[in-house]
Amino acid sequence: MFFNNSGNGSGTLTAAEQRCYNEIVGLIESYKPVWVFQQQNYDFVKRVYKAVLRDHPEYFWLSNGSSSTTTTRGSSITLEFRPNFACALSAVPAMRRQLENVAAGYVRDAMRSSSDLYEQILYLHDRIVNDVDYVQAEPHCYDAYGCLVQRRAVCAGYAAAFQVLMQKIGVECGRVAGRSSSARTGAVDHEWNYIKLSDGYYFVDVTWDDPRVTNGAGGDNLSHDFFCLDLQELLRTHVIAAGQFIPQNFGKRFDYFKYRGWFLDRYSFQQASAIAAQQLRYSKKFYLKFKTRASAEQAERDLIDSHKAYTIPGFGSNALRYSVSRSGLILMIEPN
Repeated sequence: MFFNNSGNGSGTLTAAEQRCYNEIVGLIESYKPVWVFQQQNYDFVKRVYKAVLRDHPEYFWLSNGSSSTTTTRGSSITLEFRPNFACALSAVPAMRRQLENVAAGYVRDAMRSSSDLYEQILYLHDRIVNDVDYVQAEPHCYDAYGCLVQRRAVCAGYAAAFQVLMQKIGVECGRVAGRSSSARTGAVDHEWNYIKLSDGYYFVDVTWDDPRVTNGAGGDNLSHDFFCLDLQELLRTHVIAAGQFIPQNFGKRFDYFKYRGWFLDRYSFQQASAIAAQQLRYSKKFYLKFKTRASAEQAERDLIDSHKAYTIPGFGSNALRYSVSRSGLILMIEPN
């Protein structure tokens, strides 16, 4: 079963809003096409409705907005609230079972892959990236059903699917709305996640860790540049929209590159060479992440421009290619 543990929806509501929240969950679960509220206005109900959807990514059929009609007789107010459904209500129960089965399969595979929670989270992140194509203008591309069942989604679908999977393994997870900028999309509205681990909160952008957007299976379609970032690093590439819950206490040690031991506060060829050589024992390329852009640029000059990468054990003497992450902090180098 899915459950709410995100804290960014119901956790910020007043007592009156919480009562309305529980009422809306009941109406959703009973598949009512029209919801009737007494003595409530549309803005109040809509605000609570949005909180429900933030907490419940499994409600994939409720992704198309809403409308309402208000009737006033003396001091009596009746609000008829109509969600705009993304599919026929009669089809929803079977589609929910599909989503549940696919998500449960992902989680089973994650737990078989490792008993460590961090590695399970990483597995689920990687599985979405490798299974899903970034596709626009597709049915359900904005929701978890489109991402996990149809395997076609945009950023909102990636974020909803990741939240579904995190909730199923008991990890606090929410979605964050804002804007981002990339060579592929330009400056656009965007959505990503946060999660809570043992030492604090982290941001995860599964969409931006999917660098090749179609025909995506395979290691070249997988990045970890945006797996477990703190707020300071996220703001290098993302803008967070106002008016939403954002966590405050961020951790450090579960940043992907720190956790793997591929992080340097400042550039040192001796340290960089040792980290690279360790990776080259099982990979054709290596990654280095730095605390500052200045250190990353120094590594780029020394390893690339001065050709020191060729002296690293296991690298070889062929031509090389390299890339720098959007944040400017991560350097990837591999023989060409």
